[in-house]
Amino acid sequence: MNDTKKVPVLIAGFACRIDTIRDEALSLIRGAVAEHKIIGTFYKNLGEHYSHDQEPDEYDSSPIVVTCNPSFGSYGGYEAATVYELFTDERGRLLCTLNGEAGEDFDEPLEHIQAEGLLCIVEWLVEYGFIADDPWRCEECGSLAVQAHVWIDSNTKEVVLGAQNRDEHHCADCDANTCQIRESELLRNINGWWRTLEGAVKEDISGIRFEDFRTGDSDDELQETDIRFSEACQLWWEKKTNVEKIHLWNENQ
Repeated sequence: MNDTKKVPVLIAGFACRIDTIRDEALSLIRGAVAEHKIIGTFYKNLGEHYSHDQEPDEYDSSPIVVTCNPSFGSYGGYEAATVYELFTDERGRLLCTLNGEAGEDFDEPLEHIQAEGLLCIVEWLVEYGFIADDPWRCEECGSLAVQAHVWIDSNTKEVVLGAQNRDEHHCADCDANTCQIRESELLRNINGWWRTLEGAVKEDISGIRFEDFRTGDSDDELQETDIRFSEACQLWWEKKTNVEKIHLWNENQ
């Protein structure tokens, strides 16, 4: 007789979705750590392990996570701790140094961190610039309200096929099938658009006037005026946030 406990399909579906989130979070964390080898998340150490004796600078905030390890003496093997460091060891394992409630330091594989804790670590890495926040946007208008057609397993809720072409993507703001593009790539395109705009258009958008920089009518003076006007427009543009740049581009393209 097979005594193996059957996992309900509903629970299997939940577990599958949680595992997908965990895998994506671990992949992002591993990518950030691979670039720097060691990332301090309590002390501002980078590329080398911290030491309490060194008294290095500290971050204003650090991720606090819950780990689950059956070897812990705590109830159910769960323990809350502050993340002090992220690193990989000589075997390539992704580890974190934790500081527990009793003040002790210990290393733990990130696989033991609960899903919410992994998301806290990713959020911290984004906040301090170790991971770029690079969402999908509509290529036509720059909106974040983009959707993709996918097939989902009805039982496990796992995505088994994603959108492959324009007809399978939709922008709620355009209300049309449009391509999706990463924000970083869209901004590269938008910055190129701004650089190639005619002076009169830049005047209308920025409110900066060419005539305000004119010192005379000779060819040399007009050339100098054009340089100063272009520099002023570029400085005005660079002070805009990404959202403001996308809005201006969408209004004036």
